[in-house]
Amino acid sequence: MVNGDHRGEGYGIPTRGMIDTVRRVARTEGVLLDPVYSGKAFAGLLHDIEANVYKPGDNVLFVMTGGTPALFAYRETFEN
Repeated sequence: MVNGDHRGEGYGIPTRGMIDTVRRVARTEGVLLDPVYSGKAFAGLLHDIEANVYKPGDNVLFVMTGGTPALFAYRETFEN
């Protein structure tokens, strides 16, 4: 399922959900999501999971293809 609700104002423009998700996943899982694609997509996935879009026991696959270097371009976004 593709849902554009978490895309925000546009390509490369940070959203609060993306920032919170990138920090959460780094802190809890040690995985660095990129802020342009994976961060926003994973924010949407977490939202859907927390909103019970998926039933307990459903198989969910999230494929992250990289992009960690993009975090350096968003240094100011994650400084606080």
